[in-house]
Amino acid sequence: MNRRKNTILVLLLLFYLSSSSAQNESDVVRYFNTATFGTARMSSMAGSFGALGGDLSTPLINPAGVGIYRKKELSLTPGFSFNSVLSNAQGEEQKNSSNNFTLSNLGFVSSNRNDNNEGLYFNYSLGYSKSMEIQRKSEVGFVNNSSSMLFSFADQAYGIFVDDLANNAPFTSHLAYEGYLIDDQPDTPTVYTTQPLYEYSFDNVYQLNSIEESGSMGDIFMNISAAIMEKVYIGGTMTFITGNYERKTSFTERTSVDTLLLDEFNFRYIQNTDISGIGFKLGLIIKPEQWLRFGIAWHLPYKLNLEESFSTSLSSTWKDGDFYSIDSPEGFIEYSIKNPGKLVVSAALISGFKGSLNIDVEWMNYAKAEITSVNFNFTEENASIAKNLRNTLVIRLGGEIWLGRFNFRAGYAYRQNPYVDPGTMGKSFYNTIAAGAGLLTDNSIFVHLSYSYQEDGNNYYPYASSISPLVYDKYSSNTVLLSVGKRF
Repeated sequence: MNRRKNTILVLLLLFYLSSSSAQNESDVVRYFNTATFGTARMSSMAGSFGALGGDLSTPLINPAGVGIYRKKELSLTPGFSFNSVLSNAQGEEQKNSSNNFTLSNLGFVSSNRNDNNEGLYFNYSLGYSKSMEIQRKSEVGFVNNSSSMLFSFADQAYGIFVDDLANNAPFTSHLAYEGYLIDDQPDTPTVYTTQPLYEYSFDNVYQLNSIEESGSMGDIFMNISAAIMEKVYIGGTMTFITGNYERKTSFTERTSVDTLLLDEFNFRYIQNTDISGIGFKLGLIIKPEQWLRFGIAWHLPYKLNLEESFSTSLSSTWKDGDFYSIDSPEGFIEYSIKNPGKLVVSAALISGFKGSLNIDVEWMNYAKAEITSVNFNFTEENASIAKNLRNTLVIRLGGEIWLGRFNFRAGYAYRQNPYVDPGTMGKSFYNTIAAGAGLLTDNSIFVHLSYSYQEDGNNYYPYASSISPLVYDKYSSNTVLLSVGKRF
């Protein structure tokens, strides 16, 4: 099979497995609707740090914030996430939970004054910061009286001779045919019906859909910044993006009609994706007064490069004891997704060592994302992205109060859903609520602890959207981070 033909088969599979919005749109949202996990200090303020600076999360929010430092600093931030997914389909609900350890942030910063100009400082920082962490399982079972995944297999095989199914539908309809789940008609050999003859008898079929996702993405960063007369701060950050994503889906269908010979079938899909890219961010902070700061940052457009391998398998069990199991060939595709860039505008109020308040407004146009490949023209897919995704605002508000060596923080973030139409059970926006506390010791060792709650969601169709029931997943994530570091 040549590379171009393999790419086309990949797209057929992704189209078949897609939800109400195409698979490529889901990829755009998954890989770009992210947020810097960062340090516990930053997390406890819901990520609101664009104009404050002075934290090892700031190279990835506003690179100019590193210019605030006047000492060296080294810090480490591990944490735990406790996640749950509430799935709803056909009025049935099911909840699944999972948890995982994460390395949120690791970094070092150095501050250096220019010997020839006491009003000029050059700082640099190095480190790693997590931007995406996925560890969740969605599973829901329901009774369906109107459609079957087999209808989709039969429709997809329409117009293809049996001998050509292995080449033209190797990941879907060919498996169904080999498992005796669909069959061609003697008089019309390119027209297929389901073997259980669902077309004539379909009632109380139980369907169980499961999705397991795991993966992470983060930035290895290098930052250079400067402070000019303690009034203007400028900076730039270069990031090396790395990560991986794994997705396993399982769809089971069981019959309860005695006259049907089929007992059940199971269709499985496995995907592994390696992620890489290089990004650049520029930032500026202006301090017109000691108590006031304004910040602006531009995260330049960049490309994520994805290498994706995948396969499907199918098994069928029959009431007479027959059992069939078929595996697809291994599929592989390389493609890129262009990030359209992001603008972050910030303002902060600072009251010496008593406290601070920061607000960030972040803007990104998901509709300008674009999928490219050297082997295929994604014109229709990119048109769908432009139609179904939109301009999105994220507003983050956070504050901290200092009481001697102790400090207390809280924050809130409002995040719009990138989809133009979130679906009948979707939400137009999601919330993040955070809080935390910290301690600075006499020998300049600090400890910060944060807790944040974030909600999100997704709706999809287990098979063809024109006939499949809608499944809606509500994601909830509780994250605890602990930062330990030293200034010297």
